[in-house]
Amino acid sequence: MRWKRTVFLCLAALSGCPDNPGRDPPRDQFFFPIAGAVDAEGRWLYVVNSDFDLAYNGGTVVAVDLDRVRARAASPEARGCSPDTDAPGAFFCDESPFIPRPDQTRRISPFGVDAAWVRYPAAGRDRLYVIVRGDGSLTWFDLNRAPDGSRDDGALDCGNGGDPGGACGASHRAGVDPVQGLRNDVLPPDPAALSVDETQGWITVVHQSTDPNLPRASLFRDPIALAGAGQSAAPQLMNVVGQLPAGLSSLALVRRGDRSRSTWLATSRSEATFTLLQAYPGSGPLQDARPFLYRAALAPVQGLNTGANSRAVALDPAPGSNRAYVVSRSPEALLTLDLTDLNRPAVTEVLALPLGPSRLTALTAEVDGAPRTLVFVVSYDSRRLTVIDPEARRVVTRLQTQRGPHQLVRDPRGEYLFIMDFLDSTVEVLRLRPNMAVSAEQRTRCPDAALCRVLTLGLPSPPVVNR
Repeated sequence: MRWKRTVFLCLAALSGCPDNPGRDPPRDQFFFPIAGAVDAEGRWLYVVNSDFDLAYNGGTVVAVDLDRVRARAASPEARGCSPDTDAPGAFFCDESPFIPRPDQTRRISPFGVDAAWVRYPAAGRDRLYVIVRGDGSLTWFDLNRAPDGSRDDGALDCGNGGDPGGACGASHRAGVDPVQGLRNDVLPPDPAALSVDETQGWITVVHQSTDPNLPRASLFRDPIALAGAGQSAAPQLMNVVGQLPAGLSSLALVRRGDRSRSTWLATSRSEATFTLLQAYPGSGPLQDARPFLYRAALAPVQGLNTGANSRAVALDPAPGSNRAYVVSRSPEALLTLDLTDLNRPAVTEVLALPLGPSRLTALTAEVDGAPRTLVFVVSYDSRRLTVIDPEARRVVTRLQTQRGPHQLVRDPRGEYLFIMDFLDSTVEVLRLRPNMAVSAEQRTRCPDAALCRVLTLGLPSPPVVNR
């Protein structure tokens, strides 16, 4: 198909593709949604549309009103929506009514990759970070607040000058200009994922490049993390790191031990290794104010014959846990890691997954009256969501998704889970049953004991040959 050829050619030669002078993207629709993030209160879901077929002159970040989503999900009729024949009691709904302020949609360069929402209490600010492959940037957004501190429209500022639906300005795209970097670096090609330590303002990015001449990890610092209330600042690229395993695919912040040097566990889709990255914050006694990221350890994947294609990692949220979970494609399985010795992560459990597993999230849920860790894994190729109880070593349930499930986003209120469906350009809304009191009507609509799909926002729209 032509759209596939276009995408692959553009990924190989990004210098020309992002300058597509085509149509402005729609402000109230999903198109190749690839990432998402929910604000701290669970009021807004920010969806990153990637424009992977380059039909428009950029991607977008749209704000989905989750209060409207919850109200529609609680309605047994869901007026204005059509029944979902694959999920009894579920509905397909046009996404535009759930994007109430299209004038607040922000345009970014094509090929958004990952996103993270962060609250910085010291500065009284909330920020959204989006890694964008098309212009090689960390594009960042400030939440606009009313003078009384309230917020009810999900509005974001990215230096677009108040232009409705306008493109984010250069002042909100870090990593592009070498002059702005601490060591005159720019963000390397092929960013794959980001992770934030909000206590220090570190933003670490891994890159999936297999070119041995290219760096494969980057460190930004956002000084807003340590700034006083009302102050403003922009993220700065600290350094880039080379000589790392090829194909770094994901990372997770390890919150334990000595927090003076933040530590991340990174996976690779090309090598059977785990990489530990640490941020050196600088030293007062040494009068050293030049922080940097470095490789702290490199460990082989132990316990498997292969293990050379890991796609995503998440830490166990249980207090005091030393476990992590990794989505692997070689073998296609969920791996449980023992992180007791961070320098030697060991695979202790392997549970088979459907074809093409890609992303996961781990959360705590009440199961049979007790808190348990559940791991949710989406399989892009086979259109499946698999729910696993790692303690019981069993699959709790599987659900069929729409086409191309790519990323899972958790609701901080613990009620819902959201799936970004890349190929169908939809967002699925799944009710998490273990965390809420369930009415008789909801039991009828959601017969499964673990979760069920209640809404799909957007009408499935698979890629076309010509658009």
